[in-house]
Amino acid sequence: MKHLLFLYLGVVSSFASDTRPLKERVNEFCQKHRSIAEIEKRHAEWIKQEPDNPDAYILPANALAKAAETVNIVAGDQKDAIAVLTDPKTGKQVGSIAEGPDPAIIKRAEDILKAATKKFPQRLDIHVGRMAMSQRIKDTEAVTTAALDLLATAAKDPQTLRWIDNEQIDGVPLKKALEEVEARIRWLYSFEKDETDKFAQDCALKALELAPGNVELLNFAAIRHLYRGEWKEGREYLLRAEIAAPRDWIVQHNIARASAELGDKADALKRLQAVIKAVPGTDDAKAAEASIKSLGLDVPK
Repeated sequence: MKHLLFLYLGVVSSFASDTRPLKERVNEFCQKHRSIAEIEKRHAEWIKQEPDNPDAYILPANALAKAAETVNIVAGDQKDAIAVLTDPKTGKQVGSIAEGPDPAIIKRAEDILKAATKKFPQRLDIHVGRMAMSQRIKDTEAVTTAALDLLATAAKDPQTLRWIDNEQIDGVPLKKALEEVEARIRWLYSFEKDETDKFAQDCALKALELAPGNVELLNFAAIRHLYRGEWKEGREYLLRAEIAAPRDWIVQHNIARASAELGDKADALKRLQAVIKAVPGTDDAKAAEASIKSLGLDVPK
C-alpha cells in the first residue's frame, strides 16, 4: 500500500491557514520533507509554532506513512513476497523480494494521530486515519483501542463530529462513526482467533451503548459467543436483533442454529422453514434448506 492516507486523515477544530485541498498539502509536505529526521524535525517545530493547526499533525503522519514503505531483498522465502529470485544456471530459488511498511515508523505515525485525536477529538477523519494506520501493520490491539476511543468521543456529543477540513458530515454523524467502527469489527473477526474475536466483541458491546437496536452490532456481539459454543448468550443478542429486524434472514438463520444447539429443534425448524417460505429460491432459502439437513431437523411429511 504505497498511496498516502489523505483519504482518511484531515484537519481539525481550528482551520488550517492553508486552504488548498488536503491532498495537495500532503503531497507538498512529502516533497519537502523526505527523511524520517526531516519529518520529525518539522513536526516538532510546527506544533510549537501553531499548536492549534491540525496540519501540524496530519501532514507529518502522512509523510511518515510514505517514508515507512520498504523493499526487502533477502535470501530464501519471505511472507507476502512479490517476486522470487532464481539462479539462472540451476533455476532454483535463491531469494525473494517483499515490500511493506516499517512497523516502527507506522507506529510513530499512529502516535502522532493519537495525539491529534486528543487535541481535536471531534475530528472523525483523524480517528479513522489512526485506525487505518494501525491496520496497515495488523496491530489489532491498537485498532481496538482507537475504535474504543472514537466511541467514547462519539458518546459525549456526536453532533459535533466533523470530517476533513472541519467540514460537516453528510447524514447522521453518529451513524458514520458507527459504520467506521463496524468496519474495524469486521476486520478484527477476519483473523479468526479468540483474542481478536474478543477485541471485536468488545468494540461491538461498547458501540451498542450508543445504538442498542443496531442489528449488525447485535449480530457482532453474538458471533463470538456462537464461535465459542455459548449458544444461550449468543441467542440473547440475536433475539434483540430480531426485534429490530424480523426479516433479517441471517439473524433468523443464526437464531435457528442456536436453538438447535440448545435442544429446541422445533423452534429451529420453524425459523428455517419461514426463511424458505419468505424468500424461495434465494441463497438464504438454500442455506436454510442445507441447515435443516445438517442439523438433523425432522421435516413433517
